[in-house]
Amino acid sequence: MKYIQGNILDAFEQNEINVLLHQENCEGLSYFAGFAKVLHQKHPELTKLHQEYCKPKKEYVKGTILPYIVSEEPLKIIYNLYSQIYRGQPSNNKQYVDSFEVRCELLKDCLNSVKTHYTLFESGKIGLPLIASGLAADKRLKGTMADLEYFKKYIAPIVEEELKDLDVTVYYL
Repeated sequence: MKYIQGNILDAFEQNEINVLLHQENCEGLSYFAGFAKVLHQKHPELTKLHQEYCKPKKEYVKGTILPYIVSEEPLKIIYNLYSQIYRGQPSNNKQYVDSFEVRCELLKDCLNSVKTHYTLFESGKIGLPLIASGLAADKRLKGTMADLEYFKKYIAPIVEEELKDLDVTVYYL
């Protein structure tokens, strides 16, 4: 896994990567924050697919992926990874459990599905932003860590294990 300081959306548009992985929540809302906001503004059709996909019930989509083909030539795909049940930071609220541990398990499921789906296309380069490091970070674990430090400590080991042997680049600003 490589790390590049740069804009992942620029890299995607310039064909430096042709697969973009994006962590998504299962709520199916049409308003977003952080990286999701920029991504969905750039690809409004992805927002429609996201809403329809999540419509039945949150429980059905958690741990799944939604591939969105941006173009076929060259092949460019965005994968929504439904590894957050709710928006924002993890919670252990008794009403719903969307803890850091649950999110890590769901992320593993999502990445495993991406690997299976991705190898069908034999696509080239995968890019991902610092997923689960900003708004979705576990503030209890993150403390004063920078996003990159948090990602490397808690999320990178999961990505490295699940996507081993694939060309993955993490983009950060």
